[in-house]
Amino acid sequence: MAWEFLYVDSDSMRLYGNWVVTEAKDNDIYWAAKGYNTIAVSYYLNGQFKEALDNYELARVFYDSINDQPGIAAAISNMGNVYSDVGEYPKALEFYLKSLRIEQKLGIEDDIARSYGNIAILHYEMGNY
Repeated sequence: MAWEFLYVDSDSMRLYGNWVVTEAKDNDIYWAAKGYNTIAVSYYLNGQFKEALDNYELARVFYDSINDQPGIAAAISNMGNVYSDVGEYPKALEFYLKSLRIEQKLGIEDDIARSYGNIAILHYEMGNY
C-alpha cells in the first residue's frame, strides 16, 4: 500500500511506514524491517538523507536479527544509493560491494546485475572510465 504513495505523497508513505513499524515491531520483525525501509524511502525522496540512512540502518538491523540476507543486502545497497547521491563515492562503493558479496553468495542474479550497474554508474560519476 505504501508504494501507491511513493511519488504522490511521501508524507503519507512515511505515516504508513510508521504505522507498520508500530504494529509489527514486537510481533513480526520482517514487517518492522519493511516499515523502516518504507520510512527510509520517504525521507530519501524528500532529500532528507541523514534520516533515510538512519531508517535504512534500522531496517538492516531488523533484517539481520532474523537473518534475512536479501533484506540485509537491499538495505545496504539503498544506503549506498544515499551515499552516492550526496557525493560520498568511496562510502557508496563500500556499501555497494558489501551488498554485491551477499547477493553473490545467494545467487540472486537480478540483484547482482543491479549492484554491478550501481558500481558502474558510481565509477562514471567519479570519472573512472
